[in-house]
This record gives sequence, structure tokens and C-alpha cells, in this order.
Amino acid sequence: ALVDVLTEDSVVFHGTATDKVSAIREAGQIVVDLKCAGDEYIDSMLKREADFSTYLGNGVSVAHGTVWGRKRIRKTGVGLVRFPEGVDFDGEKATLVFAVAGVGDDHMDLVQQISAAALNDSVVQALNEAEDYDAVKTALKNLRLYK
Repeated sequence: ALVDVLTEDSVVFHGTATDKVSAIREAGQIVVDLKCAGDEYIDSMLKREADFSTYLGNGVSVAHGTVWGRKRIRKTGVGLVRFPEGVDFDGEKATLVFAVAGVGDDHMDLVQQISAAALNDSVVQALNEAEDYDAVKTALKNLRLYK
């Protein structure tokens, strides 16, 4: 589950990027720093973004790699960067940028869970207002996906 993969080390509350490419790099760097994938995975995430926007709506983007990039993932991990002022994603403002690196079926499961979170206004609001990791976990625990 997303709540189990997103660790305290993988959440940044005040991102510094001012554009979508930098925001994807910033979020992607988390999964690289966690040793989930190498630097080339960030390039794969940017290629995916160039092919189609990873902006989901409701202020949420879920950056993830291409098929080529996914073959280079070492272990499952998720990064989350919050941009309180928002970052422009082709005319939409993203305040929450997730970076997903999932081994095997984990990849699409995590993308689906983040997509479900993006559709839940109360979860998005709680993530945007979270002051610490425990608040992030609580927001995601309240997300009932498969029930």
C-alpha cells in the first residue's frame, strides 16, 4: 500500500522547483537517493512527461518512468514533494508531486493508489495541510481503496 511505501525520508514539505521539469527532478531525486533507481530513472520520468502529462488533476501529479526506465528500478519506493505555491503543469497548478518507482506490479498499483488519492478532495486537502510525516500517513490511511 502507498502508506507503507511512503516513508518519512521520502516526503519533502517545501519543494523548491519553479517549473514542472525541475519538480519532477526534485521528486525523482528522492527515489534515487533511496536507492530505488539510478539517475537514469529521472530521465525516464521526464521522457514519460514529454510523451503525456502526468498531471492527474486536483493539484496532483504522479511522475513515473517509461517501460525502459521501469526495467532499471532496483526496489519499490515513492517520493512526495509538496509545492505550497504550486508548480505549472501545462496550465494546471500542481502542489503535490509524487515520484513512483515500483518493481513489477507495485508500479501500477502505486500509480492507481495515487490516482485514487487525487480524486479524493479530503485526502488532497489533508496532504496539502500536513505539517509532519504522521499527518501524511494519517491522510493516506484514510484513503479506502479496495473496499
